[in-house]
Amino acid sequence: MSRCVLNWSVSAVVLLAFLLRVWNVDQRSIWFDEAFSWTLCSEFGPLEIIQRTGEDVHPPFYYLVLWAWIHVFGESLLAMRFLSVLFGTAAVIVAWQVGLECLRFCGSRSPTTSEDNGTPGRIHGLVFALLVASSPFQIHWSGEVRMYALLSLLFLLSLLFGLRALNRPENCTRSLIGFTVTVALIMYTHNYGLFSAVAECGAFVLLALWRDRRDAEFRASRMAGRLILAGGIAGLLYVPWLPSLLHQRSQVADNYWISRFTLNQLASAWDGVVFPENGYSVWQATRGKIAWVVTILLLIGLQVRARAMDVLVLILVAVPTGLAVGISMAGASIISYRLFVLIHLSALLAAARGIQKWLDPVGAVVFGVVLFADGVWLHSEHVAQFDLANRPGPREAMEWVDAARAAGEPVYVVHPCVYFSLRYHAKERDQVVLCTLPQNILHYTGKPILKPGERHDLNELMETGRDRVWIIDCTGFSAGHQRPLLPASLEWIRDERFDSPFSFEGTVVVSEYHVGGDVRRDDEHQPGSSAGTSDEE
Repeated sequence: MSRCVLNWSVSAVVLLAFLLRVWNVDQRSIWFDEAFSWTLCSEFGPLEIIQRTGEDVHPPFYYLVLWAWIHVFGESLLAMRFLSVLFGTAAVIVAWQVGLECLRFCGSRSPTTSEDNGTPGRIHGLVFALLVASSPFQIHWSGEVRMYALLSLLFLLSLLFGLRALNRPENCTRSLIGFTVTVALIMYTHNYGLFSAVAECGAFVLLALWRDRRDAEFRASRMAGRLILAGGIAGLLYVPWLPSLLHQRSQVADNYWISRFTLNQLASAWDGVVFPENGYSVWQATRGKIAWVVTILLLIGLQVRARAMDVLVLILVAVPTGLAVGISMAGASIISYRLFVLIHLSALLAAARGIQKWLDPVGAVVFGVVLFADGVWLHSEHVAQFDLANRPGPREAMEWVDAARAAGEPVYVVHPCVYFSLRYHAKERDQVVLCTLPQNILHYTGKPILKPGERHDLNELMETGRDRVWIIDCTGFSAGHQRPLLPASLEWIRDERFDSPFSFEGTVVVSEYHVGGDVRRDDEHQPGSSAGTSDEE
């Protein structure tokens, strides 16, 4: 297969990746995590963003990028989600380059003349790009107002810079600077990035020593020292955030929505990466265990007659997983399917390596295309589960309220996890009021972005001066939430229900009440009471 055909194939893969990520990207309602990002970046300046994220569970870098983006391109769903689309598409391009550099490092003693500048390296890059482009997990998070697409891009860039430094030791200064900066930004983008940053730095030092055993012209001590210095500088750049990280860790240890660590939890989280579903399936733990077995067998198989890259992917999967499991077993669990965003990329890199290593060039490309098609099918199934025609969620709920209520009639929201989403979709945002119990305001339900006085007490429902009020609740996000009992003097008139796309959001319940009634309702007419609840995601 010629270089020209392979290069055009990569261009086609990048175009398909973009289309998969941008298609209908603004059709789904904004949900709590995205609304958190929007609120933080639209209502506060950079310094306050840094301060308020210290009270959350994430570092500030993505929010600072989003703040700048919003102030240039606006805060529409298309504009905000398109930022992640760009990050996700760029990640596919970088994945292609990472595949090339990985095979160069496994090649001959002279990086500039190794066989991997030809077909094998390009096929490896193409297969890796195919897997990243069609990953349902990567596609989904490339359409969210969250940091995961940026995190994936930074991780792949750090791999690219590290590999280029090893491949071109005589001219590696720029690559080492790029490696230092991207590793630091990984840690400032998501706390889970710490695990992969540690794995990367350790792996590249080991690979430098590995190269020395096989290449007399490669000076391992000098390169290993440079890599240690680069990792050390990245660590020093992260030091200012350490107090905030420790504070966030203490908050999670005291109270968080993730349940206690079990092996089934680990398996279900991995299943959520490989086979994403909108909701809970009884098969999740079983499928996750099978997926783990396949991943482990793949990594073990690569260690037979292993080359440097085979060791690299083993470290990039095993070390972050081991660190996360160890921390979860020692204290509060941090195992969530989003933990595996970078581990998943490393596993895809391992899969691409196995395909290139064990199949001939044509077979590798064919198998890569088959996996691409399978990924697209899984993504289409995942999207179909949202059932947007019948599960419109907060957007249609707020549109219905805006059409039904009179001008100036307040809308009270009793669940903080749906408050920010409803406020985003409202025509009159100042009329959407959070009215809930103080104990419902937690660090993972929006406390870091609430302004002083933004939460109101339930008795204020009776002080509106209006004959009618609208109260909105949801049946999801049940972890840590205590549903308040509304004042008895509110006379229930009607409910309207709007199922949300994500199962963990449950149903948005819009209730109309007359102010001044004297009949106490039973629990059936408390908003959100007649439908089941679901766990927060």
